[in-house]
Amino acid sequence: MRILHICGSFEKGGVTAFVKNMLVLNSEFVSTHDLMVIHESNEVEAPGGATIYNMTRDLSFFKAGTFYSIFSQYEGIIIHKAHPALLIPLMRCAASKLIFQHGMTMSKGGALKKAIKGTWYSQLPRLLKAKVVCSTQYALEKARLSGIEIADSDAFITPFGIDLKRKETPKEYGAPLKSRLVVGTAGRLEEIKRFGLLLQSLMNYSGRPIELRIAGEGNLRGELEALAAKLPTAHVQVQFTGNLSDLIPFYDDLDIFVFPSHNESFGLVVVEALARNIPVAVFPDIGGALEVMEDEKNGFVMKPGKEGLKELWDKLDNNPEILSTMSQYICNTDLSVYNIIATRKTMDNLIRKMKLS
Repeated sequence: MRILHICGSFEKGGVTAFVKNMLVLNSEFVSTHDLMVIHESNEVEAPGGATIYNMTRDLSFFKAGTFYSIFSQYEGIIIHKAHPALLIPLMRCAASKLIFQHGMTMSKGGALKKAIKGTWYSQLPRLLKAKVVCSTQYALEKARLSGIEIADSDAFITPFGIDLKRKETPKEYGAPLKSRLVVGTAGRLEEIKRFGLLLQSLMNYSGRPIELRIAGEGNLRGELEALAAKLPTAHVQVQFTGNLSDLIPFYDDLDIFVFPSHNESFGLVVVEALARNIPVAVFPDIGGALEVMEDEKNGFVMKPGKEGLKELWDKLDNNPEILSTMSQYICNTDLSVYNIIATRKTMDNLIRKMKLS
């Protein structure tokens, strides 16, 4: 069985990483997943021996019938970016279609642009007879609230997996934990992640020294660095690591991962940290990732705002040993449902069922 992923640009980001991980698994599956890139992008490599159709590199793609000729070779088409130019050939081909709703579809543009997008993405499943795949129930409701009409009969919910690098042993919390606390967070340095709130909560901190490490890049880096410079250096040290090609060593060095973001369709960094047996702290409005959190067991669901973070710092200052108990609990937790292998199996099976129906 051959399946084609259709993406927009293929720059660094969550969707790109997800699709790459799906393609890499070609060697482990009977099915084959390939890729079409429809917007300007960097040169795309072919992980897992995948066939790559890069529209921006070859104008011959725009010849009449080319898209239909390509689409007709596939039993399934997974749409991550629904370009209007592809509508007619997608309607003509017999492949089963899945539309992935990654949560960013309606995040940019003015009211008119969002209204047009809402109409487009509302009609697309009906026009293509496609299923809409969301990572969580929260992601589905988020899409609906943004103006996209998705019928229950068109919706399919399954976690969007990661390359789950599971650590087999709990985090070893030794003597250093009593003298300092290593806190980490990761993501785009943008407003939605609320890293400023994290820094503000430490403005008058006077407890056990904290080393705060922030991984990621974004347009708020300068503002966040200026805020970090105002913190009491005797008690708080902040490091901006920039983008990291491998986050595993980053997670393994932490005592706790704090993710202050909100309204996330999921937030896979939460699962990445848990996979390394690192306790996680989130707010109640985190979004889809709340379904994986067990308060006081694998981490903390904090009270909203700076007060919730301050309460967390006090709690860890008075009882740092709780992190060791949590790490042991996480180590014994089954996270396999968030493995990219499970996601690919689910997608392949869904496409097979759609072909038979």
